[in-house]
Amino acid sequence: MNVLELVTEHCLQLEADGRSAPAIHQMKQHGKLFAQWLASVGASDTVADLTPPIVARFLASPMALKRHDGKPKLTSTMNALRTSMRCLLRFAHDSGFAPQNAARLVRRAPCATPPPRAMPPDDVEKLLATLAAAEGPIAAREHALFHLIAATGLRVGSVLALHVEHVDLRAGTIRIEKAKGGMRGRVYLNREIREILVRFIGDRKSGPLFANRAGRPLTNRHAQVKLAEWLARAGVEQKYSPHSLRHSFAMELLGRTGDLALVRDALLHRSFESTLRYARSDEQRLRAALGA
Repeated sequence: MNVLELVTEHCLQLEADGRSAPAIHQMKQHGKLFAQWLASVGASDTVADLTPPIVARFLASPMALKRHDGKPKLTSTMNALRTSMRCLLRFAHDSGFAPQNAARLVRRAPCATPPPRAMPPDDVEKLLATLAAAEGPIAAREHALFHLIAATGLRVGSVLALHVEHVDLRAGTIRIEKAKGGMRGRVYLNREIREILVRFIGDRKSGPLFANRAGRPLTNRHAQVKLAEWLARAGVEQKYSPHSLRHSFAMELLGRTGDLALVRDALLHRSFESTLRYARSDEQRLRAALGA
């Protein structure tokens, strides 16, 4: 078995484990990069031949450390690559495809968690007002999409995986089947987003909640591109990703309640450490508490 065949087998296992589409895509990209490096240095790509020194050489190579433009990758980006290698080669060993775990010595580098890049409330308001004023089915779809993220803090991947059947408008809840780390849960809808979804869903009973003209779910790339377009129309000059709306929701909820446990539950975080980053970023509250 070669490395690319191993990546295919591992991604199948990740899918069976309920891992998210972005996580599986990242594993594929990292696995392909490793295979490309092996070919570039003339090393064997047979999984059984891989050793800790080979993996170390890859992770220390310019191909791993630098972006396409030649600039160094962020520590967090490299840590993601290290984690992929650890998961991939542990799977190879556990599955009997390799006599040893060639990534058993790999460790993540110390890395401070960057502060959440939330969209300011004024910019969120401009975005949603622009979408609400636009006409046509495409605008209605994207208004519902971005307003739903802003109102619930869901990850864009989880939102795009939703089907109409997951939405209970009478109870004001959405059942989440695909969240990061295989998490499942339920989120609650305020009155405004419920009314938007009532109009958007109409008499549909099934199928993807957010679909393209062919009836297939929208992609993360579509959401990214369309958000940039709507932000420009709203007069917001700063660039943001759909995930910035999730951060905005979390920061607003924390500021309103001061309850980190509530924020953790709302965001469907598996680890409390993931939620703590929002508390660390609230400098204004710290200054107020200290009288600074």
